[in-house]
Amino acid sequence: MLSYVIFEDTRGPYTEEDKKLDPLCFLDEEDLNEIVNVFKIYLLTDEPLDKGDSIMLREFFGNLVDISSITNFIIKEYVQNDLYEHIDDSWDIKTYQRMLDIVGSNYKIQAIDEKNWLNLLSQDGVLPTKSEKHTLRNLYRKS
Repeated sequence: MLSYVIFEDTRGPYTEEDKKLDPLCFLDEEDLNEIVNVFKIYLLTDEPLDKGDSIMLREFFGNLVDISSITNFIIKEYVQNDLYEHIDDSWDIKTYQRMLDIVGSNYKIQAIDEKNWLNLLSQDGVLPTKSEKHTLRNLYRKS
């Protein structure tokens, strides 16, 4: 079994489409609306997973999400028969973007500007300190 696993932090609630999924479709709308952050976990393979592999992957990767009263996750499986035919050793942005497109993600990968790559480390607008930038630049140069 070989599967790509993609985690997507939607930073948003369940969509109307999500709410139609089993078992969400059986829950009260009020309960569903309490969830304000949904992680989507996509299992991407070139052939359907057998039941045992599906359960194992769902349990393992589902345990990586720290769920709470306001955070939950959805796991979806996708089969793309020609998945490996379009992958080469270059592993460029197109390869990863294609995987995101297959699973229906709206995320678009942007090329990294090597001069400003440290800005990508910021999360929620918090940039690394001058000292941290210096350390990271030195690590980047060594690699």
